[in-house]
Amino acid sequence: QAILASGGLSAHLGERYGTEAHFVSDLIQSNPLLAKPIVEGLPYTEAEVVYAVRHELASTIDDVLSRRIRARLMARDASANAAQRVGEILQQELKLQPEQVARQVASYQAAIKHEKSILMGTSE
Repeated sequence: QAILASGGLSAHLGERYGTEAHFVSDLIQSNPLLAKPIVEGLPYTEAEVVYAVRHELASTIDDVLSRRIRARLMARDASANAAQRVGEILQQELKLQPEQVARQVASYQAAIKHEKSILMGTSE
């Protein structure tokens, strides 16, 4: 829905990546499953996570969700829900050990929980 609202996947990729958009499109062409949205409510795809790893040297869940696609800022709770899938992609791309991914997921989700508690004025 977010992709359609933004004018379609091509428009989203063009706005986000400019002349580099074809690299993300190529990833989707080679594996159409990568067109799946990675964060609910945002137009970013799994292919963009792969692109971030391969072309932007992203290496952690936090790096991808906070800095590369800015999901932590735009959809904090949904980004926490996406952490596991981002970790799975990183594991595959970077040959990470499952324990490394589990630690990153737990750390990211704990940080989100902490931020939310501060913003909401509640204790953890």
